[in-house]
Amino acid sequence: MGVMLQQAGMPRGLRVAEQIDLFRGYYPAPRTLSEIVAAAGLQGLERRRCTALSGGEQRRLQFALAICGRPDFLVLDEPSAGMDVESRRAIWAAVRAEVARGAAILLTTHQLDEAEALADRVVVIDHGRIIADGSPQSIKADTAASALRCRSTLSDSALTRLTGVVSLIRDGGRVTLMTANPRASVRELIDLDPGLDDLTLSAASLEDAFTRLVDAATANPQLEAVP
Repeated sequence: MGVMLQQAGMPRGLRVAEQIDLFRGYYPAPRTLSEIVAAAGLQGLERRRCTALSGGEQRRLQFALAICGRPDFLVLDEPSAGMDVESRRAIWAAVRAEVARGAAILLTTHQLDEAEALADRVVVIDHGRIIADGSPQSIKADTAASALRCRSTLSDSALTRLTGVVSLIRDGGRVTLMTANPRASVRELIDLDPGLDDLTLSAASLEDAFTRLVDAATANPQLEAVP
């Protein structure tokens, strides 16, 4: 078993390679140092002191320590927190490589794009209650087919009366409509709103589904509590 915590202290005196070698010594058949460094994207940082690493580099080192022993079960707590885009995608690739190797992974994250990119099964927990459990595709399909985003002069009540619209989220002047009938929703919106602008239509993302699930859970508190 390997664990990557969201927050973990770094030893003051050790360098990156020394810290990895220390953890390698805990396992009977560990990965080689070079293999671990490559998997975690730490090339060129082997001689840097752990406390001199940036936040994203520390996260990569924590991932390196978690995979030292070729774990069958890997627990990752917010693995890409504090990382730049390039490092984040590198960690995603490393996680997929662990899955391809046969490891089971339990991943906790607030980044819905991360869950959508990596997870085979998603459990959504809101205030200690399970509000969804399934594949990302099934969760998205259960909420609505499409996300319609625009800037509209219509009132929220008028927008929710459009054919197919099942929920509305307003962020300043921009509106996101979840719709089960995107063609009808778009037609009516164009006909009714001469001030319509910045219209896009896309498949619902996991974040769209999550927002609707949380709203529904707030309206219906009689859901399963996590034991």
